[in-house]
Amino acid sequence: MRAARYAALNLHWNVTFLELEAIIFLGGMAFFDFNTVLPVLLHRLGASDFLIGFTRFLSVMGYAFPALFAARLMHGRIRHKWVMLTMCGISRTALLAIPISLLLWGGTHPFSVALVCVSSLGVFWLFDGASAISWMDILGKAIHERIRGRFFGVMQTFGGMAAMGAGIATAAILSRRFLVFPYNFALLAAVWCVAAGIAQVMLSMIREPEGVINAGELKPSSKDYLRRVFPLLRDHPSIGRIIGAKLLMDGAGMALPFYILFARERFHISLGMVGIYLFVQNIGRLSTGPLWGWLSDRYGAHVGLRWVAGAIFCAPLFALLSWRLGVWMIPGVFYLVGAVQDGCWMTTTNAVLCAAGEHDRPFTLAVSSLFQMPSALWGPFGGLLLQEFSYGPVFTAALICGAGGLLLTMRLVLNRVPMDSSCGAQS
Repeated sequence: MRAARYAALNLHWNVTFLELEAIIFLGGMAFFDFNTVLPVLLHRLGASDFLIGFTRFLSVMGYAFPALFAARLMHGRIRHKWVMLTMCGISRTALLAIPISLLLWGGTHPFSVALVCVSSLGVFWLFDGASAISWMDILGKAIHERIRGRFFGVMQTFGGMAAMGAGIATAAILSRRFLVFPYNFALLAAVWCVAAGIAQVMLSMIREPEGVINAGELKPSSKDYLRRVFPLLRDHPSIGRIIGAKLLMDGAGMALPFYILFARERFHISLGMVGIYLFVQNIGRLSTGPLWGWLSDRYGAHVGLRWVAGAIFCAPLFALLSWRLGVWMIPGVFYLVGAVQDGCWMTTTNAVLCAAGEHDRPFTLAVSSLFQMPSALWGPFGGLLLQEFSYGPVFTAALICGAGGLLLTMRLVLNRVPMDSSCGAQS
């Protein structure tokens, strides 16, 4: 098995540069965090609440929409690193428009700059979503199933550490009086651009093993590619369960923006406690990465996913229990939020990689991404529930979604691959 031997020989090399790329990129992106820094910037630029909320919808759709296009572009190629590098290069180059527009027109034409920021991020999400299919398939070929959980665990832990450092630096930059608006936000965006550029170099260092293709197979048309979606789910029910579980786990995330608002209104916590809860959330992110990785490697990717689903279920449960048990339940909520912040997509990706056949892996990854598009509606649905009712119905709906996701993962079983074969490339 030439490809398997190549993957084994270059395992340490690829692990090093894949981890470095992810950690650097996650750390850089934390300087422009989409849940804190970006909304504050857009609000300062005069953007409407709708435009600010639209960024969440744009991020989900941008990640999911180009998936099938990217998979078809990769179809029939034993190597496709150039697809990943090209798409990443376009997405990360688009980010340069943000610091440049802030420096030139942030103080004179703020709303125009807000539109530039949202448009640039739209291009970033679109092409980053296209590159993700190639990145995940290369990871599947290069990193064996039996160590992939630890790989993702290290990524979550050290990526979380980088994000914590970035958060401290971001607070310092925004609090400096000599660095006024818009130069402070331009600096944050510039740091993200530099980190993204360095991460791009790390990606170029990956040594991609060969993939499995059917010799002589013609590339299907776009229409034929779409027709293969439901037969794939029919023939591989485990993939359908993973996709369904991910959709429901995302549904439990409808409550994420409202936990801190609930704590402030219900228990009248101070702004200082907000910082403490953020610290607890980061502790959850750092401490659980090795746990998810160990569970996935020791017992199977489906077990790691099942435990993450359990943590997702418990977050709204703890929030509901706090009505009776008091404010002491709230730190547990934020610890669990941090635990699943990266753990959800990492364990889901690992499960899809292990469930997919080698020949159909890019297409399977694309289908998995495509079916996440409805997740874009969970956020507006949660906001509507809160607007019409109160926090209780929002947390209850999140709990029901979390329970559904947990039940689907409990019905999921994936066969494990021995270490002397490759979960990725064989020829």
